[in-house]
Formats: sequence, C-alpha cells, structure tokens
Amino acid sequence: MSPRPTIADTSGFTLLEMLVAIAILSLATVGVGMAFPQFQQRAELRQAANKLDSLLARAREEALSERRPSEVRFRARDRQLELPSKAIVYRMPKSVSFAVLGAAGGLNPEEPRIVFLSDGSSTGGVVELRSGGLKVVRRIGWLTGRIEKVSP
Repeated sequence: MSPRPTIADTSGFTLLEMLVAIAILSLATVGVGMAFPQFQQRAELRQAANKLDSLLARAREEALSERRPSEVRFRARDRQLELPSKAIVYRMPKSVSFAVLGAAGGLNPEEPRIVFLSDGSSTGGVVELRSGGLKVVRRIGWLTGRIEKVSP
C-alpha cells in the first residue's frame, strides 16, 4: 500500500504553471501599453471637442441674450481657441490640430473666426479637430447659428 499524499506534498504551483502565468501577464501588459497612446489621443480629442462646443454655445448664447455680435477666434499658430468678449482662451493639446473651413469670418486667414449675430444667424463654417486617425467635425449653420455635431 502506497502512502497517502499529504497537503504539504500537493500544495503550491509547478514551474510550468508559474511560467504560463508570467507569460499571460506579460502579454496583457504589452497589450495595455500599446493601447494607451490611442486612448490618450481619443481622450485629448474628446476634451478639445467639449471645449469647442462650450465656446461656440457660449458665444451663441451671448449674442442672443446681449443682442450684440459675439465671436470665437481660432488661432492656428498659437493653437488656441478664444472667446474674446469673456477673455476665455483654450490652448489645444499638441496631439490635436484644427482647421476652420467654409464661410468663417475674419480678414486674416491665420485667425479665422465664427461670429454669432443677435438675430440668431452666424457667419457659419465647419470646424475639424484631428488627432492621429481620429476626427471630430462641427458645422455651424449661417442662417440659424445652430451648432451641429457631424459624424465623420
């Protein structure tokens, strides 16, 4: 009759089990590390889009409530969005670029602006924010001043 195994003989892990666990943890760590830059770009783009939405909505509301034009300036060289009437300046993250297309007002092509008028209309335009392969588009209607989120 062979002796019965004791708890001390059966507890613990084999070397093979430990190597498999370490390999799985290593693969998981590499996967998370590779996904982090894209996650960070997406978060920065989302933050910039939220700030753009906020500035556009605030300028529109200001024009309607105070019965005077209000503008949002886009300074590409300084990477800034501005609401001059309230002295609000937002600096874009380095990974996010923007372009203003369409009928955006302003005499200086380096500093386009979208102006909201007291009757609810605006100069209109399209604003694109990009980060890597990701893109966010906002269209501002010239007739209604409505700010529309466009799915790319």
